[in-house]
Amino acid sequence: MELVINACKELGYTSILRNMNCGTSANLIGVITADLKNEFNIFLIEGITKIARQHNYEVVVYDQQEDPKRSFQALDVFSKIPLNGIILTPVMDTTTLKFEYLGMLVLVDRDLQYSHFDGVFLDNVYGGFDATMALIKAGHTKIATITGTHSSLTGHDRLTGYKKAMQIQKLNLRKEYIKSGEFTI
Repeated sequence: MELVINACKELGYTSILRNMNCGTSANLIGVITADLKNEFNIFLIEGITKIARQHNYEVVVYDQQEDPKRSFQALDVFSKIPLNGIILTPVMDTTTLKFEYLGMLVLVDRDLQYSHFDGVFLDNVYGGFDATMALIKAGHTKIATITGTHSSLTGHDRLTGYKKAMQIQKLNLRKEYIKSGEFTI
């Protein structure tokens, strides 16, 4: 999480708290999270809230529960609140959003194809590679992975990193060691 916060600072995203006023002085930032069951999103909200409070802003959270229809509902709900900006983690199957939010929106963790929104993203290929290499260096050779759902670009990228590490170390890629699932415990 510290990496995300530092990246936001380095890229100037903390200034978004001041610059996205949109004619209001409510000092509210909306956070639309993909799914609160995913522990990553809890840490993300915690980091956003910490930075927002340092700049005298409060955070309002909307959970999409990985349902693309709730993305539009969230934007409709947030359009009724005097927000200064919106931070969005798109659900896995989201491909479009309403364009009237263009000036208020920053993406986190997941990109939207062809969107050109500002965003802060992780290198999931490297993350999958690095995690797999750490297990290999610890002496493990039978390494499995859970990739997330089939529509998850994040999971797909982590699987790519996993496969690269396994191939570099000349370890067998076994189909039964690769499973899909949700990003929950």
